Amino acid sequence: MENLAKIHKEELAAVEDQVVTMLESFLQVSKVLIVTNAKKGWVEYSSSILLPKVHQMIMKYIPVKSARGDFEQQYQGQISEWKKAAFMSLWDIEGLIDKAAITNLIVIGDSQHE
Repeated sequence: MENLAKIHKEELAAVEDQVVTMLESFLQVSKVLIVTNAKKGWVEYSSSILLPKVHQMIMKYIPVKSARGDFEQQYQGQISEWKKAAFMSLWDIEGLIDKAAITNLIVIGDSQHE
């Protein structure tokens, strides 16, 4: 963080507080996880540098699934297929989804793949 301009540090701190509040709210009422097309470990690494409070929450409460890490070999060059396969694989994670209930999935993303 030393290389970031002061204004960027202040902006990140403000965003971080909002993200922490949002995640705390989500965690009170549902299961939360991160599905990313980034390489395995990127979310943890970047959050540790840029959003340390969010990083602590991720490490303690929020599993991270790398669609790229899990499905890039199977679907080479097909980024949307990585994400689709990752979401489909959530069904197989024991205890994540109540298969007897109707389940809602809320996705917040920054690309067309969500």
